[in-house]
Amino acid sequence: MRSGSRILEKEVLLDGMQVLPTHVLVASNTGKGKSNTIKVMLYNLLNHDYCGVLVLDPHNEYYAALKNHPKAGENLKAYSPNPERGAFTLKINYKSVKPWHFKGIVPFSEAQSETLWFYYKKFKENWMTEILDDDRDEEMASWFEKGKLKEGTLSVIQRRLELALTNKTFSAEGGETTAKDIVQALDEGKKVIVDTSRLASETELLIGSIVANELFDKAKGEKGKMKSIVIEEAPRVLREGESNVFSAIAREGRKFGVGLIAITQLASLIPREILANMNTKIILGNEMKQEREALIGSAAQDLSDDSKTIAGLDKGEAIISSVYTKLAIPVQYPKFEAFAENKENKTAKRFA
Repeated sequence: MRSGSRILEKEVLLDGMQVLPTHVLVASNTGKGKSNTIKVMLYNLLNHDYCGVLVLDPHNEYYAALKNHPKAGENLKAYSPNPERGAFTLKINYKSVKPWHFKGIVPFSEAQSETLWFYYKKFKENWMTEILDDDRDEEMASWFEKGKLKEGTLSVIQRRLELALTNKTFSAEGGETTAKDIVQALDEGKKVIVDTSRLASETELLIGSIVANELFDKAKGEKGKMKSIVIEEAPRVLREGESNVFSAIAREGRKFGVGLIAITQLASLIPREILANMNTKIILGNEMKQEREALIGSAAQDLSDDSKTIAGLDKGEAIISSVYTKLAIPVQYPKFEAFAENKENKTAKRFA
């Protein structure tokens, strides 16, 4: 806890059982400590298995930070296109991909979406292989000859799919159970990090969409452990007029024990309805007035007199505003490296 510029020897602890399924927003300008905050949060969560956490990691920084945690062996799982020791290969089979996974992720027109669905209904789980293949049987050839399917539309779809399915992450061979394996690990309360640092943004979000759809569908059907999804640059998928699995989770995930931990520099781009649904906000330093106004306007407490305070917050300093606290709480997040070293040294001493 912070009192002005003074750090008090008092930890601020929020109940994860309440906070995580009702969404967390971590917002600030660049360089104010968003990643550090998430690392500290995940490090603490690794001690517990009441909530599975999926981390889409576009900078390949979280596994390196967490792999030395005393409980990493039992509670941490990582996937990467180029896995280091202890991680799994990130490969997803074409059969795991469905047309609705592209919704709000890859910009297909109405005609292009209809073509995707046509292939899916005709070829079922093999639809992706068929749509990428120019060889056609007589029936398919007749559909193109009659103009019910158009060559130009298919060509655009193929180009966009080839861009989204890059780096051999998607394949016709292997990776049949990757999404299910990740969801199973989350059901067991593990923290799963997916390294997307070498992937295009659309590829990263498509992988997230596949896993999130699998996770959300399962949560609707059976009540298990809570799950939360950490997503960087959240306005990429939480934006006005866009509908996808992430916005669906933001709006109704709490009913099924599924939450988001959304990280952003630009909270003003997230629809007000979704911002209001994020019951806990970790507000780090932000010098942009428009962003401060969006955060203050959606905070659980009245922060109308704190705009200048938020603008002046130093790295790691934050205000936590949550429906689960009576007051907005000024805090200082510790530097992760020193925090982790201190925790690991205490553990080593206990078992010495």
